[in-house]
Amino acid sequence: DKSSLNGDTKKYYAFPKASLAINFTEFDFWNMSAINLLKIRGAYGKTGNPPAFGSKFTNIIPFAIDGVTGASTPTTVGNPAIEPETSKEVEFGIDFAAFKSRLSGEISYYTRDIKDFIDVFNVSPGTGVTSYKAFNVGDIENKGFEVSLSGTPVQNKSVKWTTTVNWWQNRSKITRLSIPEKATAASGFGAFGTQRLRVGNSPSQWYGTPNGANGLPTAYEDAQPKWQLSWSNGLTFLKNFEFSVLLHHSNKNFNSSLNGELTDEGGTSPDWSVPDKNGDPSGATRILGQPGITSRQFIQDATYTKLREASLYYTVPKTVLTSMGFLKNVEQCRIGISGSNLFVWTDYYGYDPEAANFGNRPTLAGVDLLSFPSARRVYFHLNFKF
Repeated sequence: DKSSLNGDTKKYYAFPKASLAINFTEFDFWNMSAINLLKIRGAYGKTGNPPAFGSKFTNIIPFAIDGVTGASTPTTVGNPAIEPETSKEVEFGIDFAAFKSRLSGEISYYTRDIKDFIDVFNVSPGTGVTSYKAFNVGDIENKGFEVSLSGTPVQNKSVKWTTTVNWWQNRSKITRLSIPEKATAASGFGAFGTQRLRVGNSPSQWYGTPNGANGLPTAYEDAQPKWQLSWSNGLTFLKNFEFSVLLHHSNKNFNSSLNGELTDEGGTSPDWSVPDKNGDPSGATRILGQPGITSRQFIQDATYTKLREASLYYTVPKTVLTSMGFLKNVEQCRIGISGSNLFVWTDYYGYDPEAANFGNRPTLAGVDLLSFPSARRVYFHLNFKF
């Protein structure tokens, strides 16, 4: 592949892919009838992500003085040598199914290496500019496990229950930086917690005060969860009813949260009138102006469990439709109710542990400044099929 977005528009980049899988149950020597699938697989792939449009160009800034138009040089410049990010992944896994596929599962392990990832490069103002739009700043290594288990515990004429459990984790680490750590772009709010690029650490790890002996911020926990789990269930009963539910758990993901600081500052903390252990008559934790303040109290555990989705549908029997004259030509009628983000269980201090001022992005998620929570939605359904 080659692209006009790259610095060198004539240079080609190769992105090969290959995979191999062996299903042992297809061989003549297989004699375990209870297991109808046992497959091992492996895959290799490489892909690329070109720079954003205009990354290699420096845009002149137009202006007007006393009605006369002109142009000035910007402080943010393009990088004519910018190259695409490349990602290389190796994956191994096992798939299995038993009891005529009433029980099945998958186990996968992968390593994904990102080379020459692109970020903003802040430079000394003494150079005449403040930053490059885009720069190939280093490499990142990702390693992860994914486990899935599905089954049909109950299946008869009256009831059918299907269930799936998914568990996964990912670990990220910066393995190379071509620029100094201090020059990397950060996200967050200063002493309340920021994310930096530091070799040997995760790009989504939190940093803050106090600074260490080397003058660099202290490393705290990671915005990336230690692991996640989802559990989905589908239930068909009494022939015409269908019920489904999806639960999701995120374990030990940490936010940079200013919620406590803002509610204390505004006098709206829930414990404002409750005396604390130190005898403070207000009871609310005094954050601003405290001597020895550190980022520790702002990097908060945002572990949660959410009821992501739930639904209940009823299919009206055909005989009922036929008996109702004005619906006799309807082939199918379904009535139902469904919802998303219905409940959340968490000890996090804020509206929503998933809320983020900068959206759901790898190195900007988890900054919570009283962010608007995920919308809770409930839908009523009436479907006709003619």
